[in-house]
This record gives sequence, C-alpha cells and structure tokens, in this order.
Amino acid sequence: MASLTILLVALAVLQYRWIGEIGQAERDRLRAGLEAAAERSAEEVDRELGRIWLAFQPEPGGSVVRRHQALARELATWRRTAPAPRLITDLLLVVQGTAEEPLLLRLDEGSGDFAPFPWPADQGKGAKS
Repeated sequence: MASLTILLVALAVLQYRWIGEIGQAERDRLRAGLEAAAERSAEEVDRELGRIWLAFQPEPGGSVVRRHQALARELATWRRTAPAPRLITDLLLVVQGTAEEPLLLRLDEGSGDFAPFPWPADQGKGAKS
C-alpha cells in the first residue's frame, strides 16, 4: 500500500511538471506566432509607406500647375491600384505663402484642383521646429 501511495505521488508530481512544461511550450508558441504576425504587419506598413513615398515624389522642374496635376493623377492612380487606398485620406501641400506664414493647400479630388485649407488648430501657423 505504501509503495502504491509513493507511486501515485510520483505520478502526480510528474503530471504537474508535464502540465507546466506543456503550458510553457504553448505560451512560447503563441508568443512566437504573435511576434511573427507583428513583424509581418510592420513589413506591410513599411511597404505601403514606401509605395506612398515613391508614388508622390514631385517631378523635378516644370510649372507648379503641372506638378499639382501630376500629384492629382498620382492620387487617382493610388486609389485604383493600392491594396489600402483609403490609407491616404487627403493630399495636403505646404507651399510658400507670405514671408512669415506658409500656405496649406488641399486637393479637391472631384475637380483635381488644390485650394487653401485651414491649418489644424493644434498646428500653429508658421510653427517652427
């Protein structure tokens, strides 16, 4: 009877350890899966930001009107071809305004024209960094 009790206690200890090891292995597996998913997401965001940066590079030279037209075309192309076209909600340009204050322009996608746009309240006009 005593040997059966000792055997039962030994099996209980082994089972407790195995359950602990299985739990740790499951946590490690979940952590690795989460890290891999986070890395894939970061790569996707990085890839999309790179595509945005490349798509909206200004053409050297040319008139301001032509550059603005090119940006409007690029946004239209972006909307048609990008996997996440709503990633860009507005196309804003900062241009030289008065000597003290830059001007903020927003693309009206319907007309393809840029029009003055008010600076956000939390972005002081002409704020210097």
